[in-house]
Amino acid sequence: MIETVSHSTHYSNATAQGGGASVERDQVQQGAASAAAVKSDLVGGGDTEHFTQSLEAAAVIQQMKQRDQEVRTHEQAHLAAGGSYVQGSASYTYQQGPDGQRYAVGGEVGIDTAAVAGDPQATIQKAETVMRAALAPSEPSAQDMAVASAAGQMITTARIEFSRMQQEEGGEPEGKKVSSQQPIASIHHNRDQEEGVVVLQPEVGAYREFSRPNGDRVSTQEAVSLFT
Repeated sequence: MIETVSHSTHYSNATAQGGGASVERDQVQQGAASAAAVKSDLVGGGDTEHFTQSLEAAAVIQQMKQRDQEVRTHEQAHLAAGGSYVQGSASYTYQQGPDGQRYAVGGEVGIDTAAVAGDPQATIQKAETVMRAALAPSEPSAQDMAVASAAGQMITTARIEFSRMQQEEGGEPEGKKVSSQQPIASIHHNRDQEEGVVVLQPEVGAYREFSRPNGDRVSTQEAVSLFT
């Protein structure tokens, strides 16, 4: 699950249902309660009953071990993908099994999701990392998906801001811009006259050939190479 706290986000693999408890956690808790009841009944039971109850307890323990591994793998995926934006280590919610051991049934990983002030490019890179971290587990929770969606929106907003900044800072006055469709003569006209290297012979619509002062003809490509 990922919950936004200030600029921190928390990942968890417990998917909220109804009143907020996950279905998987309910199943584990019910199993643990059942196993605890089995454990208390062992004192007065016969050998057959004891054997049956022991099998039930063993099944519950196995389920809790599997759940513990799933939770830890899920949170470690968030940690590995979150990089420097991860805040602290994973935190876990535990349930005691019939064997007295504590097993993880839920977990959280905090990650910084604040935009980088005044730097949309850095914000985009950061949001991409947050998105990768949210979707890193093989089965992202509903909250993980929500954080990934928010990161995607952050990327869109930052790209718009970056485009706006480029237009404000990098644009030349319209009259000074040179179109690639303009004749080469208009681009290099002054330099041609000053250096006397090439005298351009204009034709209608474009400049096809050029003449040197001695009368030799050169192509457009050859003429351009003279200026480089």
